[in-house]
Amino acid sequence: MVRLKSRYLIVEMIWSSTNQDCACPSGVSKGVVMQAVKDSVLRNFGDVGMARLQNRMQIKYFNPLANIFIIRSNRAWHSMLWNAIFFIRHIKDHDVCCMVHRSVAMPRR
Repeated sequence: MVRLKSRYLIVEMIWSSTNQDCACPSGVSKGVVMQAVKDSVLRNFGDVGMARLQNRMQIKYFNPLANIFIIRSNRAWHSMLWNAIFFIRHIKDHDVCCMVHRSVAMPRR
């Protein structure tokens, strides 16, 4: 039996505002962040990139107070997702810089 191998990217969202310790702006949720990631994949890698990633791409953890989310992807294509996250500049009309801190095979609980 074949096991599906995944990678988890730990991502910090840095909002461009005067207060650096602020939480996510209102209206930014797990679904909005996921849509921004999908839009970035589609814009940078087209339909082929979207088809490769959408099968296993899922936000597993989202913390709006710490501005952190963990996203899962295929092991073979996690670098493509990493690059797409790097190019996210706007989420729901707010300027943001997304920084991937780590790529892990299995997140700690």
